[in-house]
Amino acid sequence: INRPPKNKSGRMHFLRECKKRMTPLLSLQQEEVANSIPDGPQRIRGLAGTGKTIVMALRVAHIYKLHPEWSVFVTYGTRALYQTLGERILQYIQGEIEESSDSEEEYKPPKNLKIGHAQVLIKDIGYRINSPYERFESYTEDLIGNSVRLIRKIEELKKEDKFTPFFDYVIADESQDLPDEFLKLCLLVSKNDRFTWGIDEMQ
Repeated sequence: INRPPKNKSGRMHFLRECKKRMTPLLSLQQEEVANSIPDGPQRIRGLAGTGKTIVMALRVAHIYKLHPEWSVFVTYGTRALYQTLGERILQYIQGEIEESSDSEEEYKPPKNLKIGHAQVLIKDIGYRINSPYERFESYTEDLIGNSVRLIRKIEELKKEDKFTPFFDYVIADESQDLPDEFLKLCLLVSKNDRFTWGIDEMQ
């Protein structure tokens, strides 16, 4: 069956062209990583500007192309990342979904995708296991103290067989800004240990 040519003047065509221009900036290995959804933890290393964030954003888009029902949380430690990371992920998801469609209908972001700062994820987890967020003397102590507290609570629940991971996938960008305790917490709440973190080890 031959499809009619795609509309070359609409918003969907614009987004498809953006994706085509962005993908060649990645190496073949980076494209393979972006289009994989491995079980188990995965670390993506690279210096600033080497494409870590693009790879992880494309992976989120690939996840929702294959598993639109999945619950995904994308987190970070630097608030300045929110707008650029969030916009890039949503554009890539839209591009993946509409690449094989001729529809020009307005795109709606997945309801089961959350993009939020590390503190937002900690509060989300605490709410789910009835363990409210606690304030410490500093931001770093906030992340470490609450992560340790929640890890202990989850381990107790696991012993009683009362805990099931909440998210199908968790991704942490710029994880050099995040404590190891928080990364361990991310792993615990990921089904099948599907947790990916990007890190610039030079920072």
